[in-house]
Amino acid sequence: MFEYAFSNPAGIADVRGLSPIMVNFNARGTNRSIILGVLDESREGIVVDLNGGTTSITDERGNVTATFPSTSGLPPDGRGALPPGDYRTTRPVTDVEDIPRNKPFCDPSGKCWFQRIEPEFPTSRCDPATGYCGFHPDGNVPGTDGCVGFPGDTSGVRGALKDLPVGSPVRVVP
Repeated sequence: MFEYAFSNPAGIADVRGLSPIMVNFNARGTNRSIILGVLDESREGIVVDLNGGTTSITDERGNVTATFPSTSGLPPDGRGALPPGDYRTTRPVTDVEDIPRNKPFCDPSGKCWFQRIEPEFPTSRCDPATGYCGFHPDGNVPGTDGCVGFPGDTSGVRGALKDLPVGSPVRVVP
């Protein structure tokens, strides 16, 4: 394990066991990968890749079952992208009324919904006084004000999120 962890397994291991850690390395000219840690006991959950612009759903074995294009942050004057770290879903996907003030939560076909998530680390970003963090269609204008938004028809991602239990782990990576 020391070779795979660059002689520092404690420096890259997830001691809480909440997230997959993919270590990519080059050994004698051969690219290899090893996974240290797990997303959760069941490994079922959500991984948001802020840089890659995708959100993936994983099954109980940790396999990616679906990947959706996503965005986070509303440049230049919004709250920015969701901070990287570990989160949990806190409620089931909630349908919201298709009215003008809810347009940011509606896709082009009129599906309006929100999936709330809460951080497992200290931050004021998801404070109810300043606005919840979560997943929703990327409606109204492109980008989100600190959440994760999904462009276009959101039937697939909404269905995948509804299938996950409340309390599912969410890992946001930069």
